[in-house]
Amino acid sequence: METEDNGAAPIGTPNGKAKRSLKNLLIDRRFQLKYTLLVALLALGIAVVLGGLLYKELKDNTQVTVTSLTKDLAEPQLKIVEERMAARDTRALLIIIASLGGLVIFILGIGIWLTHKVAGPLFIVGRYLNDIAEGRFSQPRPLRQGDELQDFYDTFQSMVKGLSDRERADLDSVRAALASLATGSDPSSIQAAVATVVWSRAASIGMKPRPR
Repeated sequence: METEDNGAAPIGTPNGKAKRSLKNLLIDRRFQLKYTLLVALLALGIAVVLGGLLYKELKDNTQVTVTSLTKDLAEPQLKIVEERMAARDTRALLIIIASLGGLVIFILGIGIWLTHKVAGPLFIVGRYLNDIAEGRFSQPRPLRQGDELQDFYDTFQSMVKGLSDRERADLDSVRAALASLATGSDPSSIQAAVATVVWSRAASIGMKPRPR
């Protein structure tokens, strides 16, 4: 998945405010542009059909008007009317084309803005997952106000906290075992501390601990 840094604060720093720009809005170009262009093309297709029907109706009305005036006006006057009505039709066509262009630009802007609210949280989650894969458990920062996937992100934060707490508990058990070993304590207490870590690790990957 093609991604770009959206200028968010580094992992572990809360509420970094990124400067709004097109580069910041296009966090995941492939995902955002794919669905934005899909919606824009769909809307453009519908608008072209409706605009074409409107223009055809306008041209038909012009033809009916010119035909009805044929018997009432002389040739020079009729020619002037035809030219004026043709100019009106041309202006209407240009307005329709400009409106279609404006509609596409508007939909592209709204689409990028809306998909940014989904791509942003996914981008942040991806960064934290990379850190977790490398053994770092920094506390996830809050999402920006207005971002989507808030419930999903809350669940993700709980998962990271659970992993961090387990790592901390295992580290405490290993430290206790080392301390017991250094002071020559009962081997059974050392064995129990090590077994706690082993069972915790085994459970995390779905293995059943062997009986003591």
